[in-house]
Amino acid sequence: MSTLNVNTIANLTGTTAATIDSAGRILQPLKPHIFCQGNNNNWVTHTANDAMTWLTVQYSSGMAFTSSSGNFSVQVAGVYFVTGSIYATGAGSKRLSLMAGTNSGTLIANGHNDPTNSDDGTITVSAIVNLASSDTFKFVLPYAHQVYQGNAHCYASAYLIN
Repeated sequence: MSTLNVNTIANLTGTTAATIDSAGRILQPLKPHIFCQGNNNNWVTHTANDAMTWLTVQYSSGMAFTSSSGNFSVQVAGVYFVTGSIYATGAGSKRLSLMAGTNSGTLIANGHNDPTNSDDGTITVSAIVNLASSDTFKFVLPYAHQVYQGNAHCYASAYLIN
């Protein structure tokens, strides 16, 4: 059996890809990731097919968010964990859809809330998605309803798994 005793793994130019701390945890500070939160502590009425454009990037590495379109872009091809959540109100069914691929054009997953006793509810959608380096993803509200756009009520995040 062989043992590799190193504290840092780097490429040939010296860029650190991973470090191993004294407890044995592997840290990968450049692994692509993003976390965004709502930026408006108010209820806002949305029409059908609105994208989540009201987010603010809290931290990111190797990924970007374009607020005008609601698109998240990846720079590294791979398998990503993607999740988003909203707090919505209004009578009837509410949904949050994850769209991904070329121009965020393919429906990947839906999160639903069809309350029987209350009109308010949190809707979350999560999926593991294989993305090319030119692909984008976004979260879309397929139905018209109100969304509370506060930073603890709306968020989206993604990170590279493999």
